[in-house]
Amino acid sequence: MVFIGKDFIRMYFYDYETTFLAKGHKRREQQLLEVGIVRGRKAYKALVDPVRGHPIVPRLIELGQDPKRTLNFWTKLLAAKGLLNTAVRRKSLVEQAAAIDRVRGDFATPEEAIRGMVAFGEGTWVAHNGNAFDHPITKAHFERFNMTPKIEFKDSLPELRKMKLQSHSLGYVYKHLFGGVFRQHHALDDAIALQKICRHKKLFLHTPLTTIKGIGPKSEEILRKAGIRCVEDLKLWVLNHKEADFTFRVHHRKALAKRLFKMFKI
Repeated sequence: MVFIGKDFIRMYFYDYETTFLAKGHKRREQQLLEVGIVRGRKAYKALVDPVRGHPIVPRLIELGQDPKRTLNFWTKLLAAKGLLNTAVRRKSLVEQAAAIDRVRGDFATPEEAIRGMVAFGEGTWVAHNGNAFDHPITKAHFERFNMTPKIEFKDSLPELRKMKLQSHSLGYVYKHLFGGVFRQHHALDDAIALQKICRHKKLFLHTPLTTIKGIGPKSEEILRKAGIRCVEDLKLWVLNHKEADFTFRVHHRKALAKRLFKMFKI
């Protein structure tokens, strides 16, 4: 992965905590309880209320969720954050719902949370086991709220599976690499841990050209025809040329050339 030029390379790491689906329902129907996304030291996070304005249990059932498993996890998540007493985890379903109801007033709606993530940054979004879990949920929310952000999705799990480990869970890989633990199953903590792992392993070295501000699909195609297929190719080209050599017929050519040579001539 390339981490050059700070504001120009847009690689984000994200994670969700979610409800549990009822039997027979699909991943895209899964609802958000917490979101977290990070890029460098900047981050966005939000606790989410997927049943805003409705009684919790009936609405979860309407949405195709498993109320018992969802409430057990939701109370555990909120108790770990200090928002609920840990004793609530041992209460009945009705009592758990009542406890959550008392603290969920300031939680974001799913739409607010997703729009907050997109406002934080468009570009390449990386999630662990993203192809099976996070990405389908994200795409379903984009469709639900009529959003068409410029997002490219990457999954870290296939890359990390190349390591010969007993498990490739995020926590296991993190402990293997760094000899420590982090607060797992909290969205932002998981996203930060994933970023650290990917940076350490130098994953996603072939960074898409469109992750650079100023390069859209048309400019990308022009550069690809010239043999520049990714950010790494572009960096190498810049290091071996002068700014005046950047004669590609791309949008805002002079401004883009100036920006690129400022980024990579270090």
